[in-house]
Amino acid sequence: FYCIQPYICLIPFCLRVFFQECFPHNIHVVYIIKPEKFWEKQKTSLGSAKYKFETTLTSVDSLTKAVHPSQLTAEFEGTMPYDNDKWIHIRMLLEEFMWKGVDLLNKFDKLREVLSNPELPDDIHGSQMRLQEHNHMKVRIDRAPVESLTLEGQTLLKTCDGYRQKVTGEWQGRRQFT
Repeated sequence: FYCIQPYICLIPFCLRVFFQECFPHNIHVVYIIKPEKFWEKQKTSLGSAKYKFETTLTSVDSLTKAVHPSQLTAEFEGTMPYDNDKWIHIRMLLEEFMWKGVDLLNKFDKLREVLSNPELPDDIHGSQMRLQEHNHMKVRIDRAPVESLTLEGQTLLKTCDGYRQKVTGEWQGRRQFT
């Protein structure tokens, strides 16, 4: 969580709870970036005994004393490669893919509900109507974009993996965890 603003940025209660519940064993310290000459280089702890991680208010200059530069992006005087535009692009592709997948899943769930209806028709006309409904559903299932969605998912996976390999390749040997 980075925050560079001309005023103090406190992590809201809901974000603290989110961090603790979603990453309970991974987060030890949350650093909040303060503006230059804020409280004249005073380091303030905003932690709470309620959470298992510490929250520290610090400056960009002193951040590299606590966090290795290989874990910081260039805007925080670090060396970790990061392209925000590419990250946003990949995230938008991923979200669009997920929405398409959820939409397709919902359509299949509706079809499953209709097909699992145990009501049997009483006469020939009802049987013919039921057969037409099932044939119509078969066409809808056959036309479902499963293959194109699978291909899109594989392409997205290759894109993410290529970006990851590029980043980790540039980052080899510089990785140190504090």
